[in-house]
Amino acid sequence: MLKFIKFTLLLLVGLYLLICGYMFTQQKNMLFIPVPEDPAYTAQFKHSRFDIDIDGFKLHGWMQHSIGTQEKPFVIYYGGNAEEVSHHQTWFAAHGISDYLLMNYRGYGKSSGAPSEAALKSDALAIFDHVVNTLGVSPQRVVLMGRSLGSGIASYVASEREVAKVVLITPYDSIASVAQGYYPWLPVSLIMTERFDSLTLAPNIDEPVLCLIAETDRIVPTQHARRLCSAWKGPDQQVVIPASDHINIVSKPEFKHRVKTFLN
Repeated sequence: MLKFIKFTLLLLVGLYLLICGYMFTQQKNMLFIPVPEDPAYTAQFKHSRFDIDIDGFKLHGWMQHSIGTQEKPFVIYYGGNAEEVSHHQTWFAAHGISDYLLMNYRGYGKSSGAPSEAALKSDALAIFDHVVNTLGVSPQRVVLMGRSLGSGIASYVASEREVAKVVLITPYDSIASVAQGYYPWLPVSLIMTERFDSLTLAPNIDEPVLCLIAETDRIVPTQHARRLCSAWKGPDQQVVIPASDHINIVSKPEFKHRVKTFLN
């Protein structure tokens, strides 16, 4: 009987370690879900295609930049983990955003390479510097907008560069914190290398932030967004959009109103 108990315990420990190992090796595949570009859809946006080479990788996206409109905000957008960003051109037009840059992460759309936290963050800084130093867009015009996964990129850039404002849509304090809620029985803090820890950055960011929180968000529970935005050093607006979830929040009239008001 004792041998059976020992064998069972060893089997369970082995199984647990196997699961931990699987989660460690597969975390990037679970976190990043690259979406290819749909040529039939993006054909209408040929005029705004934009490419940039960074460290040997070619990143592809879309840009609208009105020369001589220094008073308008210039929005740099960072998408979610399963988002090809071309679709936001129509969305931006509906929200009255005429100057913007939408770039697909490495491996997304027509961008080359493979995504990782380090790559996405370094790319984001290089893209920002290109916008300011090469395109001549004043940092005082730049608004960083990050949705879900992209909220971590926006927070990181805001911690490294001077900008006008930050908009975070369904944000999180850290990916590790969110994952721990999904897997309370795993040592997530030891397993995760792609942490996107925005909470440690927030107390050092002076720019105003608008946090748009989905009332019934089951993917990133609302406490994670509140924890991040409450730690923000600059002025923070925390807005819960009624009857919204992680996906449909951007289609709500209250969402549109809040974004327009904040940008203007």
